[in-house]
Amino acid sequence: YGLALLLLLNIFSCAKDKMSVPNPEFPYPIDSTVVLLQTLPSQINESSGLYFFNNQIWTHNDSSADPLLFQLDADNQTFVRTVVLQNATNTDWEDLALDDESLYIGDFGNNYGDRQDLAVYKVARNNLTKDTIYNLDKIEFAFPDQHHFDYELRMHDFDCEAMIAFEEELFLFSKNHIN
Repeated sequence: YGLALLLLLNIFSCAKDKMSVPNPEFPYPIDSTVVLLQTLPSQINESSGLYFFNNQIWTHNDSSADPLLFQLDADNQTFVRTVVLQNATNTDWEDLALDDESLYIGDFGNNYGDRQDLAVYKVARNNLTKDTIYNLDKIEFAFPDQHHFDYELRMHDFDCEAMIAFEEELFLFSKNHIN
């Protein structure tokens, strides 16, 4: 719930220092003041996916970066370590999801609609204690209704940006630029 509050504050971080929500159901002012807790290490230069569990924050960089996960400690706001994912490629990593057994990394960003190598990497949670992970599964997929792979920025409905794991299934969310 703390992460949800942090995300809520980030949504309002571009607003005035203080603002009131014009909703009679929620008449309390929201303090949208952003407080810098810690500067991220330089190797986290375009944090994309983010997941919080066991008081740890896991993130990764966006497209064309090395296949790395970064672990941060939420209690003392410190960088813990980098985890290398061997046999993985970061073409356009967008999000993280977690279930009881695995962490999932969505390599499904597709701004131009031309990717034919969409995938989700699956890492066993018990492997997250290692500094290098060699054994990870790759779930490859395609959109059954995508018939054209023309290089057109945001002129298609096949650009996933988020996912959740729920009841043994992964749900992917697309921007749906066209419809």
